[in-house]
Amino acid sequence: EKAKKYAMKVGIEVDKEDTGLALALGGMTRGLTITDLCDAYSPFANNGYYKTSTFIKKITDKDNQTVYIHNPSAKKVFKDSTAYLVGKMMGKTVTEGTCKALNSLDFEIHAKSGTNGSKYDSLNTDMICIAQNTLCTSCIWYYSKDNKKENLIGISQGSDISPTIKTKNLYQDIFTSPLTNFKRPNSVIEMDLDAMSYNEGKIELATLNTPERYRIKSLFDITNTPKIYSDRFTQINPTILTAHLKSNEVNIHFKTLPYQRYTLIRKEYLNNKLIEEKELTTTTNTEESINYIDTDIKNNRKYIYTLNITQKNGLTDTSNQATILTKKVSNTNIDTYKWYF
Repeated sequence: EKAKKYAMKVGIEVDKEDTGLALALGGMTRGLTITDLCDAYSPFANNGYYKTSTFIKKITDKDNQTVYIHNPSAKKVFKDSTAYLVGKMMGKTVTEGTCKALNSLDFEIHAKSGTNGSKYDSLNTDMICIAQNTLCTSCIWYYSKDNKKENLIGISQGSDISPTIKTKNLYQDIFTSPLTNFKRPNSVIEMDLDAMSYNEGKIELATLNTPERYRIKSLFDITNTPKIYSDRFTQINPTILTAHLKSNEVNIHFKTLPYQRYTLIRKEYLNNKLIEEKELTTTTNTEESINYIDTDIKNNRKYIYTLNITQKNGLTDTSNQATILTKKVSNTNIDTYKWYF
């Protein structure tokens, strides 16, 4: 019912019998005209204001005096933030969606394509493209005159039957001088999201510590912004370091995350005296399970393996340690002591 009310705001009459879910895809009892559809989209390019279109701008008499001018009243139907954000979503259709053919135009353009399929593969009864820049909204519609198979619209016909290509040609012919792009209203702000959280399906704000490569810029209505900050880069995310003595080598295992740097360090002791400290391996920008094999070990030694975890924001953690005691290297029955983060 709420969707119906918004449709009626932009001149789309919805029959009282239209109560099914198909209405979301335009499945209406009576349908609407191409002009109705064009008018309904126009508020997205006009800061949320709706006006009916006309084929007559004005009429003048034989003395060039204006006797009629079309000047319909504008009605506010959407917030300017809603109009702008929906327009930006339609812009994605141009840059990376089904209306890419329009992306070569020299001005910002938003669009939405649509098809109505049939029981025959790759054949449509209708193909449509609605597009708009800051000056106009257009709608081009190809349709089958009777929906018989021989008159359906085939994908194989390519650009000859492509409302998007025809839209591109139309705009190239009409707009030969530079146009201004859509202006973002003050009611819309840009905020940085944590990209890792976003990929997990969570909307969390980035913090000052979030590296640039883990930020996503996103637009929001100023009254409906995220409130939760990600804690991903305000603390070290832990892992577990394990080390096992096996025959004449030590098998070491830990897991990594792509936004942290992992450095495995080995300290070698003889009679509790530090003999050598050595960096064994460094891993960064990956998410994987690391298996490192240390074959450079000697009898009657103590080895302490430490995993240093750091982030670009300066945070560091060195609490991941594992200790190995060797008597004879060939002896596999040596106790292993583990420290967990």
